[in-house]
Amino acid sequence: MALTLDLTLRRLTEHRLSLDDVMRALWQHFGSVQKPVADDDIRQQCLQLLETLKVDAQGRQHFDAVFNNAVYGTADLPLDEVLRFVGVEFNLRPATSLNDSGGNAAKTDPLRPDFGVGISAGNGGAQVARAFNGGPAHRAGISAGDVLIALNGLKIDAGSFEKY
Repeated sequence: MALTLDLTLRRLTEHRLSLDDVMRALWQHFGSVQKPVADDDIRQQCLQLLETLKVDAQGRQHFDAVFNNAVYGTADLPLDEVLRFVGVEFNLRPATSLNDSGGNAAKTDPLRPDFGVGISAGNGGAQVARAFNGGPAHRAGISAGDVLIALNGLKIDAGSFEKY
């Protein structure tokens, strides 16, 4: 969350403002005088500093949306967007088995089919724990909770599904 906010501030101000600057300003206004920081003070301090640096209303609204999502929302943080700003490519790979937590592209087997699902054992087959949005299974109408009982005409369970 801090990385997302810091890089968003840096991008909007061409590196003239960072989360470090926000924390220093918060210390001056609150910490040094032993005044408590209210729930919205951090967001307000960021927006005030952006306005001081003449960031336009659209930029301030963008920051406000990123902040609200990072602090109060449940959507994924825009790590690909903020890391691209500093020249880092961000890619995640879905888990390929029950024992794989995903993420590391180096573990990807280019010959292994990607069904776009996470499977768990259950109910006489391979139960879909998650179907990745836009993945092959999702596009085929498969959802979390569905039970796959056969693949290519052969009965499967979670263990045999992993072998495919």
